[in-house]
Amino acid sequence: MTVGQELSKITNLKLLQNHITIDLLVPLFGFTPEVWRLCHLFRKERRAGRTKNKINIPILKKELLL
Repeated sequence: MTVGQELSKITNLKLLQNHITIDLLVPLFGFTPEVWRLCHLFRKERRAGRTKNKINIPILKKELLL
């Protein structure tokens, strides 16, 4: 995530790596369907919270950097 970290420094925008949620849940649940369910739920809630609170945090997808 070196590119994302550098962009965060340059733009002063916040960076949240998707793997943070995975890294949090895997030690508790292993690589099970429950991990993916919770990851998707967290990401959905994060987007909803960002919209509800009018927080402008861009989503940077790796595919856009290619």
